Amino acid sequence: MATAQYREDHAELFIEVQERGRVTVTVGDEQITSRSGRFRFYDLREGSNLITIAIDGRPAFKRSLNIEAGLRTIAVYNRRSSLKIVDELEIYEYDKYNLDNWAGTIDRGSERPGNRPERIEYGMYPEEFNRLVDAMKKESFDDGRVRLLAIALRNSQISVNQLVQLLERFSFDKNKLNAALNSYDAVQDKRNFYLVRNLFAFASDKEKIDNFILQQ
Repeated sequence: MATAQYREDHAELFIEVQERGRVTVTVGDEQITSRSGRFRFYDLREGSNLITIAIDGRPAFKRSLNIEAGLRTIAVYNRRSSLKIVDELEIYEYDKYNLDNWAGTIDRGSERPGNRPERIEYGMYPEEFNRLVDAMKKESFDDGRVRLLAIALRNSQISVNQLVQLLERFSFDKNKLNAALNSYDAVQDKRNFYLVRNLFAFASDKEKIDNFILQQ
């Protein structure tokens, strides 16, 4: 049967790229360019496949990855943690092709009996974040905190939860608001950015955040 041959001889690879820009992902001799951040490769050969990722025309990643026939390998890439495999799913179950059950940052291994969902952690590694918090504590004024945060996030990414903890150290709402909006590009879980508005008491500040989000 054709389905049996496909299941035994071919593999799939889904890659989520958690970086902004025009991304080109190449696996073997297949290439996809998109800004969506999600890339699906079908009918790949079993074994070692060369993967390259370019962002806005600049090489960002190059490595060979072994993939197993009959499985859909799901991986996530970002500059901080490079390429990470988060799950491997059976392409066929009970002789039927599994539909696109890619869940992005949720490990779909939870659908298998006895497994629990596992989320990929966003943002800085704990030790890196703790160093930033300590450095922020040493700044006596908001101007220094704004500058420090901008420097720290120039080549790093952060979660909304981490950003909120840092913004809580600001003395004045005006500086806190500017720092929050200027940090947006470095936030990985942008869908949660609205939570920043809870740091502000005035409706006018919350409205500025709302308008900013709607313009992205």
